[in-house]
Formats: sequence, C-alpha cells, structure tokens
Amino acid sequence: MVAQEGCFVRTIKVPRRDVLEGTLVPILESPWPDYGPQPLYPVAATVKVAHDGRNLNFLYHVVEPELRRMCTHHNDAVWTDSCVEAFLANPAINEKEYVNFEFSASTYALVGRGVGRAGRTLYDVGKIATLPIEFHLLRNTAAFEGMDGGSEWTLSVSIPLAEFGLAMPGSDIGGLRLKGNFYKCGDSLAHPHYLMWNPVDTAKPEFHSPQCFGILELEA
Repeated sequence: MVAQEGCFVRTIKVPRRDVLEGTLVPILESPWPDYGPQPLYPVAATVKVAHDGRNLNFLYHVVEPELRRMCTHHNDAVWTDSCVEAFLANPAINEKEYVNFEFSASTYALVGRGVGRAGRTLYDVGKIATLPIEFHLLRNTAAFEGMDGGSEWTLSVSIPLAEFGLAMPGSDIGGLRLKGNFYKCGDSLAHPHYLMWNPVDTAKPEFHSPQCFGILELEA
C-alpha cells in the first residue's frame, strides 16, 4: 500500500476472464470500533472482480448474522438492507466525479454520480433495471438458545462502464486504471456494520471518501 492524503491506497489487478476466476478482494477493514463486527455477530465479505472488455463484473460473497431485504424499488434506501457496494471513478474522464453502485440483497440498487455525498445525481430507475443483478441465498438460519443463527449469500452484477460514464463509448475497457472502493453495510440491522476493502480515514462511518479510493488496474 502507498499513502495518499492520510489514507493507505491498495492496488488490485483486474483480469480479463470469467468472474469466477477473478481477483478475490477482501472487504474486511473496519476502522470504526462502535460499528465493527462483534464476536457474537461476525461479518465477513469478499468480492471477485474481473472484466470482459465491456463490463466490470463482480461476485460478492457475504456471511452475516442477519439478512434484511426490505427494499422494493431501485433508488430506495438500499444501505439500510443487507447491502454491498462499489464506488468507481475514472480520472481520465472526470477527475472529480465518481459513481456509487449500491446493491441490496433484495436485488434492488441505488446508483448515483457526483463529487461527494451531497448533491448526487441518481440514475434513472429504467437504466438501473438493465443491470443483471443476481442474488443466491446459501444459508439463512434464525438464532436460538445456545447457538447463533446467520445468513450466507452471494450477489453478482455486471456493470457496462461506458453506459455509466466510466469508459469511452465503444471502447475496450482493458488497460483502464480506475479508482474505487468496495463496501459492506447494513444501517438498519440489529447490529449495524460498515466494512470496506481500502481503509477509510474518517472519525465516523463515511463511504463517500474518494480521497481513500484504491486503484483497479484492468488487464489489457
């Protein structure tokens, strides 16, 4: 890792191959003790990342003590559900703006763009609906006396970068050098948590921290 404005910046190589063979990225950093995983409420998340020349492909894997899937529309408050996220920027196209892709385990998403948390412009729900989001529940058991319950699930999605302003139309995305971060959260869970791939150096939970984005190098 290298330092950048007080943050450590990690770099990953994103291969041109099937996402099942993609780079495995841990989403385990928890810099805010009041909102971190607890011994009785463990949370673990990873994402595999790959590309196919047009789409950036993600396969998230999550284990958490509670599954919440209350959102019923795109651009709902998906961060209140069991939620995984990818924030992405292409400095070669726009030095300041980034796009936040936030996915509820209900398969509804919120997607916006802007330079920070305030004043973000949300994408049309019709455009978001074109994203192929797939959720698979692997395990979901309730807690009972003497044993802990918990859920295990995966979520996959393919993001056509050009359609969200992150690549030039008609271009091959191989060779791009993006900035971004991956997150796991659940604001309305019984025990809220906030996890990330690249560390964020803020006093309280704040995913909108582009100064702490890592680097994604897409294989040519």
